[in-house]
Amino acid sequence: MSYCINPDCSQPQNKPTDEICRNCGSKLLLKERYRAIKVLGQGGFGRTYLAIDQDRLNASCVIKQFLPQVQGTGALEKATELFYQEAIRLNDLGVHPQIPDLLAFFTQDKRQYLVQEFVPGMNLQKLLERYGKFTEAEIWAILRDILPILEFVHERQVIHRDIKPENIIRRQGDNKLFLIDFGVAKLLTDPQRVITGTSIGTSGYVPIEQMSEGKAYPASDIYSLGVTCFHLLTGVSPYSLFIKRGYSWLQTWQDYVPPEVSPRLNDTGKTGRPLYYGNGSPAGGRASGGKEHWHSHRNKGRQRICGDNSAGNHHNGTETETRGRGGGRQCGRLSARGNH
Repeated sequence: MSYCINPDCSQPQNKPTDEICRNCGSKLLLKERYRAIKVLGQGGFGRTYLAIDQDRLNASCVIKQFLPQVQGTGALEKATELFYQEAIRLNDLGVHPQIPDLLAFFTQDKRQYLVQEFVPGMNLQKLLERYGKFTEAEIWAILRDILPILEFVHERQVIHRDIKPENIIRRQGDNKLFLIDFGVAKLLTDPQRVITGTSIGTSGYVPIEQMSEGKAYPASDIYSLGVTCFHLLTGVSPYSLFIKRGYSWLQTWQDYVPPEVSPRLNDTGKTGRPLYYGNGSPAGGRASGGKEHWHSHRNKGRQRICGDNSAGNHHNGTETETRGRGGGRQCGRLSARGNH
């Protein structure tokens, strides 16, 4: 099927070989190569479509159409800036195997479009809704997968600023995690290595300095990753807690953690013990007195998220077959249910 991307078209379904919409007369091909197949989602900035690239043997891709649902000139300008910024950040980051590649960014018929690599799978929020709370082993697997991605991003002076379960996709087949939606990411430029600007991100997942002052550090992403893990482990929405209690819920977050969770994972959040990138450096640096301190030395004697997990389920060198969140049977230590 060919799907018309004219937002005003009342009958967008067309035949696979059509080049012009039978209903509204709009072109069905973007840049004479990208053909939308179906709608994947819709948000405040626009719609996302599953598409094919006819210049790449009909390879699957994702089209993001800028269609902001905002009021006022200022809000529209901000939304336009954020959409353009996503393309800039993805281009600046370059290629990473767990960040969808930017394939194109262009304007057609006075609308902006961004084309990205398609990652088949489900985001962690949908997996939580379908399968229930994540196990501790799965939380450690998430940390092992996402921290190296954040290391890559932060080394290029970019802060994501909106890490949450919806923005992490588990790919079908190998269960690798992908970090998506860099629409609110921003470049670190000032000497203090802190971003000051408009408050942005998702309530409940962002630290107080980002919410109240618009400041974001690399450590802000680490905070958001920690809150994301809390949500997946407990099934309790940080957004709901934030709406009811503001940031005071952080004083009693341990009350929501299942009793079977190991001291190692519990203490990582309770005592503020830092997590570490794969190279041994503290993940996100440290925030002290509102200033960010980066550490480039190797901390070989410090605890890192890179090998065994706290549940004591050590990988024995043989493949383990399980059935779980990834759908179907999975093999290997990063299986959907997390046998390690």
